[in-house]
Amino acid sequence: MLPNKYILFIKNPILLGLSIPFILFASSISTAVAQTSFEVQVHNVTQDIPALNVPVTLQIFENDVEIQRFEIDSDSKGNAKFNLEIPQTGSFTVMASALYKKVRYFSDSQFVSLDQLTYLVLNIYDPTRNKQSISISSESAIIFQQLQKDSLLHVVQITTFENSSEQSFIGTDDNKQSVLNIPLPPMAFDVQNVSDPGSLEFDPLTNQLYSTVPALPGINEVVISYKCLYTGDSYMWSKTFPYPYQNIVVALPSRFTINENNGWESTSIENLDDESYTKYSLTGKSSDSGLLITNLPLSEGSQSKILQESVRIITVWSTIIIALLLILSFIIRNRLR
Repeated sequence: MLPNKYILFIKNPILLGLSIPFILFASSISTAVAQTSFEVQVHNVTQDIPALNVPVTLQIFENDVEIQRFEIDSDSKGNAKFNLEIPQTGSFTVMASALYKKVRYFSDSQFVSLDQLTYLVLNIYDPTRNKQSISISSESAIIFQQLQKDSLLHVVQITTFENSSEQSFIGTDDNKQSVLNIPLPPMAFDVQNVSDPGSLEFDPLTNQLYSTVPALPGINEVVISYKCLYTGDSYMWSKTFPYPYQNIVVALPSRFTINENNGWESTSIENLDDESYTKYSLTGKSSDSGLLITNLPLSEGSQSKILQESVRIITVWSTIIIALLLILSFIIRNRLR
């Protein structure tokens, strides 16, 4: 059944007639569109030439929600031109992308202007599987520890890779999506990609972590978080780096006890969230370097396990000693006869 206010309009033809122009006017406002143009210049940076006949996708967003998508091929000058209609009201952004040799490249996003041409530059690159151009220009890791005793170290790590070539590095394996090898310390797990969620691949055969996003020429920064498990009251922080590296730094709570400091140098002390952290810089070879953290708090499970192991060891040694005493006693008695 219709509400009373709608029945009133239906029964009163004068009100109904007056409402029709208003409804049509409101409808015309909501559907009003404007002509606008977009031009995308596709450039192959590796070859330094315009990219011809490349399928270009144009996406239009309103409040980060895609509302329209179009695709045409770039022309003989590497240009892709779009003449479109979009709503006159609202705030819109536009982004272009192209899939070239199995790698998708994106332009920067721009605000749409209805009264002038929106121009986008889209750079694409030839791919390579040669890792000689990949290096680690810096890596910073900071280690936290929760208040509860969980036998875990919590780590946030920023690794800055540099691709010195004019090609996009897509990894060394044709059969995998693995691209950049991200170094991890022992017993690391629950790895999350903070900078690009979901773009990680873990190889269980080699226990190695990789990014899955092609590394474009220049700087490629990967921010991850993870946990490190320790089963005793100590943990050795160490890594092996798969590429040339420099500026490797780790920050640990100053309250930690460092028993061994091979290949690392204490550089500074800083405060973060009311806790003091000591920074260590890698000075030796990564394969020969390690920071031994001792006197770490144990979880109840680890304490119980260590206690059980200690009891087992004591029981075994007690049994051995008793057996040896019985054998010794038997030998002495035989000699006295």
